[in-house]
Amino acid sequence: MTIEYLETKAPPRQRWSLLTGVVVVLVIAIAAAILVWSERAKSAANETFVQAVADAQDRARIGEGRVLSTLTYASPMIWSTEVPEDVRTGLRSLVETSAAEAAASLTQVADSVSAATVLPWQSAQQRARDAVLALVLAERARFDEIAADAREIGRALDLERPSAADALAALGASGANEEPVR
Repeated sequence: MTIEYLETKAPPRQRWSLLTGVVVVLVIAIAAAILVWSERAKSAANETFVQAVADAQDRARIGEGRVLSTLTYASPMIWSTEVPEDVRTGLRSLVETSAAEAAASLTQVADSVSAATVLPWQSAQQRARDAVLALVLAERARFDEIAADAREIGRALDLERPSAADALAALGASGANEEPVR
């Protein structure tokens, strides 16, 4: 053996293997972060939508009760021809104001549904948002009609109340019944 053979250095390690490992770990970390973010957004949206269905039904029921109470209070004079028109107009205005307050309350629910973060690839949440929003807006439409003209109260309240069945079905399909990710 010669000294030259003993003194030769090992071939340099390729930097590509280290760089490739770092890139792979980074890609995996980013993918995991996106997955966690997506699941949290899904869970938060589902919670918002479930709460919105309950709120819409409660606020519509409460609003209808208030409108009917106001109407019951003012009814004898609203329809009486013996009461001056300006008094009847004022009493109709009370009913309209009560309906407008119910509509405003439902608008807040609709705004919370619209503001919920739904990611582009979460099609089940998009369908749930659309169904819940349709329910809330249908409830609000009844009160908007009364608020516009109290003389339409009979027709508006005689309309069948919007069903929550579509919204609840869409929520079930979106995984709203699953345990939320924290």
